[in-house]
Amino acid sequence: MMEHRRSGIAIAIISSLALILLAAECRFGKSQNQETDWLIATMSHYTPAATRRRLIIRETMHKPFAAEATFRFILGRPNTEAESNRIMIENNTYGDIVLLNWIDESPTTANRIKPLEFLTSILPTGSNAHLRRKFISKTDDDSYIHIPLYKSTFIHPYMNTSRVVIGRNCTGCQTWLYPAGQLYTLSLDMSDHLANLHKTIQLVPTQEEDSRIGLLLAKNNEFPPENYTFAFDWNPNVQHTWAKNHKVMEGAVNPHKLKKDFDFLLVASLFGANGVMSERLNEVDQNTGRRR
Repeated sequence: MMEHRRSGIAIAIISSLALILLAAECRFGKSQNQETDWLIATMSHYTPAATRRRLIIRETMHKPFAAEATFRFILGRPNTEAESNRIMIENNTYGDIVLLNWIDESPTTANRIKPLEFLTSILPTGSNAHLRRKFISKTDDDSYIHIPLYKSTFIHPYMNTSRVVIGRNCTGCQTWLYPAGQLYTLSLDMSDHLANLHKTIQLVPTQEEDSRIGLLLAKNNEFPPENYTFAFDWNPNVQHTWAKNHKVMEGAVNPHKLKKDFDFLLVASLFGANGVMSERLNEVDQNTGRRR
């Protein structure tokens, strides 16, 4: 009798888990897999903090704007069996994780080659060719993006343009220009072009990933576009629109360096469907999150 009871409990647990996964697929699967013209690839990793951040990003960016873009988190090869099991369960639930199993998941690969390796995977013959979209954005998990505003302001004007790179140029970082790594967007033909350059041009192994973009183009006598100022590093104590670091102000699109979950959620709460909400800017202290 006891054995039958245990079997019944086990079946009930498995059935409940199946229903949970089915419900998650109904909530997230359709919106994540629907055809869009824009892919946003967020670089992520395996720490508990990164897992929490993925949940926050899904709630603040993916779910509200599911019709605007296809969203994926990009990770390298798991380092342990436990990491592999956890990420499999998470991906079975949300279906928005891409594993690049041929590279290690480490700060070295993340900061140097992982984004370009992802671009090679979405070449027509690549393992992730099903993710090919008209525009490909690379971003980091400490960047908040107001998806509709970014799309209407920076992508729509280039819908019929080839070889597009959209980003904030680092003008004083190297002798060549390149788009800052917190967020840059490539037209599909430019994505393919960079992926092929990455495969054929050998660069110094320590070259960071965003500067690799500019250097690969420079070696091919090509250069990124003029500077855009939509991206900035968030600092709640600076009120200067043109500073590299400043608080969220009117017209903000892409606050960066939101290292703490509290900061990410606070900044996301300042945005509504059409961008920054003036009333929220006036009533919320960006240092504490409290109403003034």
